[in-house]
Amino acid sequence: MKSSSLICLLFHSFLLVGKAQTTEWIPVLTEAYSIEFPAEPVGELQNLESGIGPLVLDIKMYEVVDIEKDDNYVYGILSTKYPVGTIDIRNPENLKQVLDSSTKGTLDNSGGKLLTERDIELGGYAGKELRIELKDGVAVLIQRSYLTVDRMLVVQIICDPSKEGNAASKRFFDSFQIKV
Repeated sequence: MKSSSLICLLFHSFLLVGKAQTTEWIPVLTEAYSIEFPAEPVGELQNLESGIGPLVLDIKMYEVVDIEKDDNYVYGILSTKYPVGTIDIRNPENLKQVLDSSTKGTLDNSGGKLLTERDIELGGYAGKELRIELKDGVAVLIQRSYLTVDRMLVVQIICDPSKEGNAASKRFFDSFQIKV
């Protein structure tokens, strides 16, 4: 009797684990990138004034509704298209200046404290990864910014610091592909 109960328990556990691992993520495909969200993101366009003229910021965010079922609070991607030729990504000084400006903007807008910063690359495009403490350590923002020929792409998650590097954030970041 004990062995049949154990087999039933193991089978039931297998079904539950199988369901958790096969949760369908929502693909988001644009002309510039592809990425997967754990649920349908909300999209918003914002018009920005800049030194190079008007720009449009395309934001896609998913704010987790039930934090008991997800290790992250927020998933997001931001895309800003620049006029071609505005930013010379082959010029290392120019590239550094734009990425540093993005870092400063993120810090100013979040009111957070920079924990770490490192250079990264994806698909031949240079970028920067930031870890930012939010709300005096209540949360951490992990952001990866990439600069393409005509676009700044910023991928972000916000999570509890104790859950940093969780499987869902890894899947989110790993699903991101640059297409431009």
